[in-house]
Amino acid sequence: MSAVHLESEDLEPVIKRLRRAQGQLAGVLNMIAEGRDCGDVVTQLAAVGTGQAATCWIVSADGSYVYVSNAGSASLTTFQASTGGQLLASFGNTSTDGGTVDAAITGNGRFLYVQAGAAGIVDEFSIGALGALTEVGSVTVPGAAGGEGIVAG
Repeated sequence: MSAVHLESEDLEPVIKRLRRAQGQLAGVLNMIAEGRDCGDVVTQLAAVGTGQAATCWIVSADGSYVYVSNAGSASLTTFQASTGGQLLASFGNTSTDGGTVDAAITGNGRFLYVQAGAAGIVDEFSIGALGALTEVGSVTVPGAAGGEGIVAG
């Protein structure tokens, strides 16, 4: 695989846009960590071009990881976060059922649940070392098709 090479005049706007997105995402992480209103967080997210239809951003119990449910690609993206709220690295995607609408982490930080609203499916993942997700299984909740919201205890 060959490296991507851009002329300096082409590279500058790319770097500028990536830095702007990084700053916006750090702001979103801080808002989530502060427990800000969901509407405020969504408004801030709308300013960030992600290439995905991110329906939910959720922070791990210890604040070290951010999980993003991507409705467009039926996946979860895991990001490592610094103590200052900066997103440091993406650890790739984990597949989910399609049409994600919400996600929740259990109070003890051991499990993450993702709701796929169109079909009423809830996917369960265990959260391991370094924020790694392992699929546990999924269940179709009777009468939950089209639902929009999930809570974990």
